[in-house]
Amino acid sequence: MPTPFKLIPACVLLCLAFVANAAIPVDTIIKRPVPISKTMSYQVSDFSVYFKEGIASIRKDSMDKGVKLLSTGFGYVLSKGDIQRVLSYQLLELIDLIDITARGKLSPAEVVPMHAFLKGVFADSSGNIVKTVLPYINKAPSTTFVKRLKLLLQFDTPDKINSDLNKLLIEKPDLLGANLLKAEILFGQDKFAETVGYCTKVISLSPQYAHAYHLRAKSYEGLKLHSKALVDYDQTIKLFPAHFEAFYERADIYMDEDKYRQAINGYLQTLAIVNNYKWCHYNLARAYKDVNMTDSAMFYINLHLNTYKEDADGFNIKGEIFYAMDDYPAAIAQHNRAIAYNPNRSDFYEERGDAYFYAKDITNAMVDFKKAFSMDKNNKYLMDRIGNCYHSNGDEVKAISWYQAALKINPNYKYAYVDMDISLNKLGRYKEAIAALEKAVAIDSTYAIANGNMGWDYYCLGNYDACIKHSYKALNYQEDATYAMFNIALATLAKGDFEKARELYTQFVKTCKEKNYPINDGAITDLNDLIKKKIMVKEATYIIENILRKTD
Repeated sequence: MPTPFKLIPACVLLCLAFVANAAIPVDTIIKRPVPISKTMSYQVSDFSVYFKEGIASIRKDSMDKGVKLLSTGFGYVLSKGDIQRVLSYQLLELIDLIDITARGKLSPAEVVPMHAFLKGVFADSSGNIVKTVLPYINKAPSTTFVKRLKLLLQFDTPDKINSDLNKLLIEKPDLLGANLLKAEILFGQDKFAETVGYCTKVISLSPQYAHAYHLRAKSYEGLKLHSKALVDYDQTIKLFPAHFEAFYERADIYMDEDKYRQAINGYLQTLAIVNNYKWCHYNLARAYKDVNMTDSAMFYINLHLNTYKEDADGFNIKGEIFYAMDDYPAAIAQHNRAIAYNPNRSDFYEERGDAYFYAKDITNAMVDFKKAFSMDKNNKYLMDRIGNCYHSNGDEVKAISWYQAALKINPNYKYAYVDMDISLNKLGRYKEAIAALEKAVAIDSTYAIANGNMGWDYYCLGNYDACIKHSYKALNYQEDATYAMFNIALATLAKGDFEKARELYTQFVKTCKEKNYPINDGAITDLNDLIKKKIMVKEATYIIENILRKTD
């Protein structure tokens, strides 16, 4: 519902401040006060005196003079920076009703309730405008003006207000204020589809009205119609370039769609208009983290925490930034602070568990993952991570049971199939491992790790051609999958083709050097396993000593 009318004087001043800050370049030159002219020939740059004098006149019962001063003042406000384009229903309607009154468009019977209304808004210290004005409205004729005034006052129940508004819209379907009020009421009730309809009507009546586009954009966002919301946010900004809320809300959509660069630009544009607006710094930290610009992310999260010193989410994001920098002890310290401020968030334990896991503190990682799981028992990721902990501790059977639990929650969770494959491979259950990976590949045929691991499972079964085939698939989808490179060379050697294997090892080592890809110790370990099995002993030894150990 619109703002209570006891706040209208403050709204007027806010309107002035908004014009000064958002629509007019800041003037830092100190000026002497301009004397108020009795002939009302004020300078445009000092239009605030119209409001001061207008309110003062109303308080002195000089109603006609006060109305004219207010109307003139609002006229100057609306001439500055297209401010009218962003006014909400209450101020827009108030300005229009004052203008109608100032232009002498009212009957004597309509003037009485309007004067009572203005007296109540600007001069009544009792705080009960309704009680002051209602008797006058009840005695007035039921004209369109009086109906609008009554709706502006909003003293009835929501149902009665809505009923009166619907009647007015039937009588005057093209009344801008009535359509706008209907849109704002519906939006407040989360009836976004209906809001869109009334906003569209308002836009047809006033195509330059930025507030209607903004309200429609938020409604589209409520309906998850992001592409339509973005179009309306763009139009809002085009019509009113200082509309910081539109910049901010548009950036939020980009964040939701993982378009982090566009989100960063939107939040920075917001801050260029209003410093430290809402959670811009926090969201910038999130966005910069997600594009791996950790220095910028750290800068903005520190700015956020300077303002919100006990914000658990802020400390959690700071922990995530340290995590992205591979500084796991620092990440754990920040997650500790997040949990201290809010111990009831499962995601905080999840994040700290990840940091513990990669710090190789599996015991504490398990504690955190299980704590998070106790708070969120349908979280497939947590089930998978608990399985990872059991795998790290060598308990493959328990690990598999947790991966299966994750897949029961979501049979399309491809990561659990890959993790299950690793445990099954460790147990020598290669055919089951391949079956798990086939399901992962069925979900995502481009999943490089699934293809590469399947190649290794086939190698373990002695099917070297299948190993080579699936390893090349992995390389096709991930060119730095070095494990797949050396599995191809290893399988070629195991087949007995030393010359081809030597050529492949040489080629892959050269590629890794040129592209700075790491060569894992596993490449040598696998060759040593061949030697232990007395397969291609001389050849494997040659490759270790003359190709792999000379990579430096």
